Amino acid sequence: MLYALGAYLILEISLGAANGKARKKVKRRANGKCEGCDRQLEKIGSRWQRHNKGKAVNVVGHLNHANDERYHDADNLRHFCRFCEALYHAKHIGQAHLIGLTEIDNSSAAMAWFTVLVRESPRKEFMDFYRENKPVLDTLLAQFKKDLESFTEKHAYWRR
Repeated sequence: MLYALGAYLILEISLGAANGKARKKVKRRANGKCEGCDRQLEKIGSRWQRHNKGKAVNVVGHLNHANDERYHDADNLRHFCRFCEALYHAKHIGQAHLIGLTEIDNSSAAMAWFTVLVRESPRKEFMDFYRENKPVLDTLLAQFKKDLESFTEKHAYWRR
């Protein structure tokens, strides 16, 4: 559960820094779309959600987590769906220093988002995402000595 602790810390830092004017500016700039994959996000109530899904799935996340003068700038933030947030961190495994994180913090954040995807995504949507990004996601699973079959068996609602 080390990845859960790391993800909690990343989330706490991200939410604190991404609140306020910069967060609103990023959401306006994104115009209801994920800035990673261009998928439409619906605004339901006060939260942006992935089209036709019932759970909040967007993140205003940092591109560079280094705590410098640009940390709070809208240019350092992106409005991502949860798929793109997981993928962003997974793509930086072994290169976490490029986004201002330690390897453990970055890997933990990637695995935490991956776990959310497994738990909350419909099977077809998750499996399409996995197939499109298999090399990157297999690297993530290997980092934690996991395989897709046993991981989905334990965490996916559609496997129970």
